[in-house]
Amino acid sequence: MSVLAIIGVVLIGFVLALLAVLALPWRIDAHAALAPRPESSVRLSFWAGVLPGFRVYDSTKKKPKPKKPEKEEKARKTSKRPSGGVGFVKALPRLFLDLLSKFRIRSVQGRVRIGLSDPAATGSVFGVLSGLSHAVAPATGTVLVVQPDFDGPALELEGDAVVDIGPLSLAGPLLSFAWGQFGPGRSA
Repeated sequence: MSVLAIIGVVLIGFVLALLAVLALPWRIDAHAALAPRPESSVRLSFWAGVLPGFRVYDSTKKKPKPKKPEKEEKARKTSKRPSGGVGFVKALPRLFLDLLSKFRIRSVQGRVRIGLSDPAATGSVFGVLSGLSHAVAPATGTVLVVQPDFDGPALELEGDAVVDIGPLSLAGPLLSFAWGQFGPGRSA
C-alpha cells in the first residue's frame, strides 16, 4: 500500500470514530451539595455511560492561582457594534427551550435537611416540602427526601442528576437559530 492510501484509511477511520462519538448519546452526571461545605462535580461519559467517564469539573480540587500580569494592556475600543439587536435577544429563549428539549433526564435525586428556630414552623415547612416531593416524584421519576431538624436552624442540600444528550441532536436548533439570525431571510 502506498503512503497516501494509508493516510486515507487513517483519516476515514478518524472521521468515522468522530461521527460515532457525536452520534451516540453522552451521559452527564452532576452532583452538588451545600452542607457541610459547598461542593459540586460534573462527570461526562460517552455512549450513554457504557464507557468509563472522566471528571469535567470538581470543586474540591484546588485550582492554581492565576499569575498576575506584569503589565496591563489597555483594551482597544472597537467602533463596530454587534449585529444582534432586539431580534437576537428575543430569539434566545426559544433557542434555550429547543436545546433543553434535547436533554433526556435519567434520574434526579435530592436530599434536604431543614430546620427553623421554631419547631412548629419546621413542621409546617416539612409538610409543604414532603407533599411537594410526593406530588412530583411519581410523574417525573425524581426522588426528593426531606428530613426535618427540630433542634434548631439547619439547612443541608444535596442533589444528583443524570442526563443524556446526543450532541448531533443539538445541531438542528443551533442551525435554525443561526439561519434565523444571520441567514438571508432575517428581519433587520
